[in-house]
Amino acid sequence: MASRPPYVAALVQRVVFARYGLATRIGLGPHPHVARIAAANAHLGEVCAVSPEDAAGFISGWDVSQLPSVSKEQAREMRTVGLRSVGDVAAAVQTLRPYVGTVEAAEELRPAARGAPPDRWSPPPARKLAS
Repeated sequence: MASRPPYVAALVQRVVFARYGLATRIGLGPHPHVARIAAANAHLGEVCAVSPEDAAGFISGWDVSQLPSVSKEQAREMRTVGLRSVGDVAAAVQTLRPYVGTVEAAEELRPAARGAPPDRWSPPPARKLAS
């Protein structure tokens, strides 16, 4: 038998179609960000399920605009310097600093670009100030 969440999602789709005549697309992922991208990737009437192990690979080819907290202007600037995909962002935090403001802001994007759930997006390490 298939794993339970995709099975339940497919069941929901059948019920919605039978009762309301609507075809749906459902995305399942380790957290809402990946699930939204999975839903956008699914065809009508399909369930697209992404496991935690596959999340980074699944989202690596998506456009930088799919990352949370990246504005359209920031995405446009990133593309001009060759950061076109989520995978590019995961590999290039230092390159991002001029486009998102700080190293800390760039560091916050790396876990998202690697497909980690938001509760694993750790804050940047504290830096000691010179006295």
